[in-house]
Amino acid sequence: MRVLFLNPVGQLGGGERSLIDLLSALRSFLPEIELHVVVGLDGPLIAECTALGATVHPLFMPTAMAGLGDSGLSAKQGRSFKLVGLARSGPVFFSTWSYLKKLKALIRQINPDIIHSNGMKFHLLSAVAAPSQVPLIWHVRDFVSSRRIIKHALKLCLKFRRSLGVIAISKAIHEDVRAVLGNIPIWTVYNAINTQHFADTSAWKKTDLDELAGLATAPLGTLRVGLVATYARWKGQDLFLEAAAKVVRTLPDALVRFYIIGGPIYATPGSQFSKEELRNLANDLDISQNVGFVPLQPDVAPIYQALDIVVQSSTKPEPFGRTIVEAMASSRSVIVSNAGGASELFTSGLDAIGFLPGNVTSLADSICMLLTDSQLRSDLSQAARTTAESRFSRNRLGIEVGNIYRAFLS
Repeated sequence: MRVLFLNPVGQLGGGERSLIDLLSALRSFLPEIELHVVVGLDGPLIAECTALGATVHPLFMPTAMAGLGDSGLSAKQGRSFKLVGLARSGPVFFSTWSYLKKLKALIRQINPDIIHSNGMKFHLLSAVAAPSQVPLIWHVRDFVSSRRIIKHALKLCLKFRRSLGVIAISKAIHEDVRAVLGNIPIWTVYNAINTQHFADTSAWKKTDLDELAGLATAPLGTLRVGLVATYARWKGQDLFLEAAAKVVRTLPDALVRFYIIGGPIYATPGSQFSKEELRNLANDLDISQNVGFVPLQPDVAPIYQALDIVVQSSTKPEPFGRTIVEAMASSRSVIVSNAGGASELFTSGLDAIGFLPGNVTSLADSICMLLTDSQLRSDLSQAARTTAESRFSRNRLGIEVGNIYRAFLS
């Protein structure tokens, strides 16, 4: 079986780490599988896929095309924005058309049995570029209904694609895709991770978050609270900082430091924070001395081990919430914005703490509760590890997706 994966970026965001886990799981379940990966932008994903035995085909998108996204198109509605959009449409159209021709030729050369798309841009491109007789799977990792433009484009794709199915990463995504795309084959397959990797502390050198953030070493006994995410605006770094300021005011004598771990990985304008914006917000909140900014790390497992509390503060419902599962597998105390696919991953009060989405006070109260209750932190961390191992080990991932491939081919 020859499977061609299509991924729009080369940096290691959650979708890309999940793709790596999927490739590894498929290799274990189907040793005879032939894996090919087309990557739309340069980055460390190329080396990661190559190390797993996949054949990587770098097919980099033109700048105009790479920067095109639903968030940027939908961000402004004024007349001047529409005129700018019309001015840009010509170069984008021609660069996209040229890229499609190259993608079609590459697909013919690889001659896959199945094409598996791993991002919105490639969902659209694959519907046009893939031969009609080759089954096409869209791995949907985001809510489609919130994409004001792309959702209509995806619906249009159904008119000329027969053999098309969707893998949804949560029940919330499954229901959302069904509402938009109607009666097409959809399977819910939760993301999975290498749970052993996140638990094996003996394999890593202890990570010094203060050094990575360029801060003076924190006093002995300092508790560390962190958010691990790309700089996408909806990941809630601003909410996290506002809650941190509230915690500092509520517990002025507490030894606590906050860390934002991540960075921008997408080319789409308007969809991401810059580090300067976040630093300025920390300054405005008068907590710059309490906050460290750690850049994206090639391996986030040691990062979790350096934290006492991990926060997922997304201001929109998470499609899944990979960092939640990673932190649970790392036996950390986790605080989760209780909405969307994220709410399917834990039981509040048992293996994590849920807070009211978008509510600064609710998040700050949850952090304060864990900072002042060491026994609760211990109980949550132990239960979290058990949940991660039983529900999100990637041992099941190759079986579930491999069986979907077989069903499609038959």
